[in-house]
Amino acid sequence: KHQQPQRATIKCPQDMSVIKPKGQDTILVRIPKPETNVDWNKYVDTQPAWGKRLEMTLSVGATEVTFRARSPTSNQFDICRVIIDVVDPSPPTVTLCPDPFVVNLNLHETARPVHWQEPKFESKQPIKQIFKSKVPGHRFGPGVYPITYVATTQEGLSAKCSFRITVKGKNEVDINLPLFKRQKNVQFR
Repeated sequence: KHQQPQRATIKCPQDMSVIKPKGQDTILVRIPKPETNVDWNKYVDTQPAWGKRLEMTLSVGATEVTFRARSPTSNQFDICRVIIDVVDPSPPTVTLCPDPFVVNLNLHETARPVHWQEPKFESKQPIKQIFKSKVPGHRFGPGVYPITYVATTQEGLSAKCSFRITVKGKNEVDINLPLFKRQKNVQFR
């Protein structure tokens, strides 16, 4: 009786993203063993060859490992690939953070929507979220308002931009009157 040739199958783990420890140039990466229906030692080979050991010391960047499972009874084979991305953990950087500014309300105005250019962040890794304590267009009455933006990467690294908005009512006295500037040399006894 004629036997059906065995079909080889192999299924790789998902692509991996590994964070390189700070202060080190490399990291030891372990790849989960792919699932296969053939003998791992006899019928599976890899490119590069070290992939068969399922671990390697890698530096920053993407490395592709190809696994090939060969059928023991025919020329048929199956392949799968896993990409290991070693990431350098650098936090985002703030590329634009507004300077503090003052808004003067008009007479009889109790509050007003205030607009500003939102901070900008850059990152080597995707930014997962940006926290905003307030957004442009928020209504402010008289007072001093600290505004904070925090950008966080998937690795949990973050960068922060903080600035202040001062809103003055029409009836408020400006504390920076020239009167104070002229009295610099006053001596107290």
